[in-house]
Amino acid sequence: MRDPTRVPLRADAPCGLGAGLSAIDLAGVARTLHRAGAIDRAQALAGEAVRAGGGTLARRVSADIHRERGDTEAALHEYELLLVEQPDPEVRLVLAKMYEHRLRAYDRALALLADGTTESDEATTLRRARLEKKLRTAAARLAEGTVPRRTTRAKRRKSG
Repeated sequence: MRDPTRVPLRADAPCGLGAGLSAIDLAGVARTLHRAGAIDRAQALAGEAVRAGGGTLARRVSADIHRERGDTEAALHEYELLLVEQPDPEVRLVLAKMYEHRLRAYDRALALLADGTTESDEATTLRRARLEKKLRTAAARLAEGTVPRRTTRAKRRKSG
C-alpha cells in the first residue's frame, strides 16, 4: 500500500482554497464551516463558490455569512440577487426582517410580506401590523419634522 504522504505532487494538480471541488461542493463545505463557526474560512469558500458559478446555494450561503457578520449591505445585495434568480418565501422573510430591523425600510418589508413568506399566518399578521404601525409613526415624525431616536439598548440601559 502506498503512503499518501509520499505521493509526488504534479505540476498541474489543483491547489489552494477548495482545490478540485465543484462550485456546488464548495458551497456545501462553506455552509458546513459556517455552521461549525469557522466564519472566515466559510466566507472565503462561499465567495469562491459564487465566483465559480455555484448558483443559488452558493449565493445563499454567502448572504447568510454576510448577515451574520453584520455586513448588511453585502447581505442585502446577495439576498436581493437571490430573489431575482429564484423567488423564495424564506428569502423574502429574511429580507423583510432586514428591511424592518436594520434599514427601517418598513414599506419595502411590507411589500415582501405581501408576496408571501414562510411564517405562519398568525406571525405574518402580527409582523404586518407592527410594520404598518412603524410606518405610520415614521410618517408622523417626518411630517412633524422630528428625527426618530436611534439609540441602542445599551445606551438606554445606561441612561435609565
